[in-house]
Amino acid sequence: MSVAAANAPKLRFHRPSGQFLVALPENGKTMYRYLGRDESEARKRYEALIAGLPAPSAAPVKPSVPPIRQGKTVTVAQAAEALIAWNVSQHPNRAEMTRKWSALCLKPAVERWGSEPIGALETDHIEALQSELAQTLAPKTVNDYVGMCKRMIRFAAYKKWRAPMETAFLRPLPKPAPRPKHYSIETLERMFNKARDKKYRAGYDAKRGTVYAAIRLQLLTAARPSEIVTLISGDYEVVEPGAYMLGKSKTEFSSSYPRHLVLCNEAERLLSLCAGAWKTPMAYLFAVKRATQHVPHNLRHTAAFLLHRMPDRASREQTDVFLGHMPGNVSLTYNPIHWAEYVEIAARYARHLRALLPDHFKS
Repeated sequence: MSVAAANAPKLRFHRPSGQFLVALPENGKTMYRYLGRDESEARKRYEALIAGLPAPSAAPVKPSVPPIRQGKTVTVAQAAEALIAWNVSQHPNRAEMTRKWSALCLKPAVERWGSEPIGALETDHIEALQSELAQTLAPKTVNDYVGMCKRMIRFAAYKKWRAPMETAFLRPLPKPAPRPKHYSIETLERMFNKARDKKYRAGYDAKRGTVYAAIRLQLLTAARPSEIVTLISGDYEVVEPGAYMLGKSKTEFSSSYPRHLVLCNEAERLLSLCAGAWKTPMAYLFAVKRATQHVPHNLRHTAAFLLHRMPDRASREQTDVFLGHMPGNVSLTYNPIHWAEYVEIAARYARHLRALLPDHFKS
């Protein structure tokens, strides 16, 4: 064999398939080769594959770190550079991203104390840095910067470049509560009014009001932006009057069922107004953002929110049916469609929208 036995991939038995297999490195990835059910034949094929592997290459060169001479005071800048190199060594598959992120988080500390000895930093310095950054940055960003600075101090203590320092009492800043993903009725009114009154530049939209029609269509169907673009581009199959099958799209790897949308008469009319307008979800997203200053995906969350609050409110299971989820489970697995229930929910939801937004949906 040309590969040392200690480094050679092992022959393994895969119980689900009942076959022997080996994991071989190919083009920087691990590829699994099935070798059959008979062990003796599988071992012959295994040995032939192993014999053809190249000799193991030398160990990868670790990122170079400027040497720190013994007896010389280690500065904050040197400690930061050493920590960056160590972080990169821990994430070789994302080396460049790790280096940039670590350097960005350590930049405020290096700018303030880069030439100072790392052992001179005290808790008061870190506390002052946290307070200063909090004046201009969001809590999450401040926590990232201060957290990396504390990590640098622990790293320096581990390297014996300074005495250990207790940083546990330096608490992260409290993060604000996340904003709701659904839009209020007032926000929907503003979105629709902006989209309806928007003066589009020549060549930007073939039809005036296409964005206006599309966002109403998306709210009526509780669809994702990618599903709206699939529908608008005509990439569907009609399976029932007003029922469209869009394929598996984002859940192709996990779902046994394709995605379906049911369109009421108003949704059918809106689809005819914007058919063929966009080819990609990103083009649709930017068109909606330019016209309304809001992202279109939250229209799907808004539809789920409104379904729960109709006078004849939809249950969790009915909402899952309308959104396409498996009942009781917000997942990447689509639900087998029960047409009678789906059509009935769509009709109730359309009536609810007509009552909430009479200026934007037909009565």
